[in-house]
Amino acid sequence: MAQTPGAPPITPPAEAPPEVPAVETEAEETPTVIRVTTPSRPSPLMLGAIAVPVLLVSFLASMFFVRAQAAPAGPPHPHEWAYEGALGPTHWGEDDPAEATCQIGDEQSPIDIHPSRLMQVDWLTPITLKYKPDKDVELVNNGHTFQVNYDQGSRMTFLGKEYELVQFHWHTPSEHTVNGQPAAMELHLVHATPDSFKRLAVLGILIAEGAENPTMAKFWSQIPEKAGPPVKTKIEVSATDLIPKNTRYYNYDGSLTTPPCSQGVQWILLKDPITASPAQIEKFRGLFHENARPVQPIKDRFIREEAAPPPR
Repeated sequence: MAQTPGAPPITPPAEAPPEVPAVETEAEETPTVIRVTTPSRPSPLMLGAIAVPVLLVSFLASMFFVRAQAAPAGPPHPHEWAYEGALGPTHWGEDDPAEATCQIGDEQSPIDIHPSRLMQVDWLTPITLKYKPDKDVELVNNGHTFQVNYDQGSRMTFLGKEYELVQFHWHTPSEHTVNGQPAAMELHLVHATPDSFKRLAVLGILIAEGAENPTMAKFWSQIPEKAGPPVKTKIEVSATDLIPKNTRYYNYDGSLTTPPCSQGVQWILLKDPITASPAQIEKFRGLFHENARPVQPIKDRFIREEAAPPPR
């Protein structure tokens, strides 16, 4: 994610992860997945007790990140970084203590969505999106990606918690992969809780090469060609139009995908992709080249997905 900020019996999976049409490779044999059933969804108190230690560690960096996304200008932190060369991802955090999590964090993003790491749970609930149209979006070239700053008042509800949409931006190729396969692009909609803690949740959407995306077309020709402060427009955009009809998802605990790589981020990666035309993809790639962090070790994490209903 760019700046300018997620046990018990074993059964076969309810469905294989969707293929992303951007790359065709021979699929691996699907391993078994873990299926978890509970008498009821974990109580908010239990979820809060688990989340508190993570939130305490990531609080300052996360709050700074969200504010930086809406700031008129300036890098998200004082240290320079890039997607290749001596400042590339393998070197993030080597010389800057503020970025040390990029090297030593155990919940880093992005990751590969692989069947062997899926945990099917019955307490995941559908996400609820209440996005309002923004009639004068701000467009930003921050030197690493193209970002749209979104007006206040648009919310996502995930597991009973509300998050406000702050901004959305793109990567090419996709940062997350599915069974090792990247998509042509990936869209990240960055949300933060409206309280002072600014806990983050990112809605990730894979983008396959295909039909032109009409919502992206509204502002794609106006992407600033050079890094600089936000450009105010009179373009009306509704983030709802960027969401696929089916919002089934994968969920895991992760991090920002750019320095300072702060952890404690709830990742919600939609299973169904949207499309963008070859011209739209090439337009972005021509400006930003490849701006995707490589997938990170999943370590002892599992990827959650909603369990299929038990057979009757």
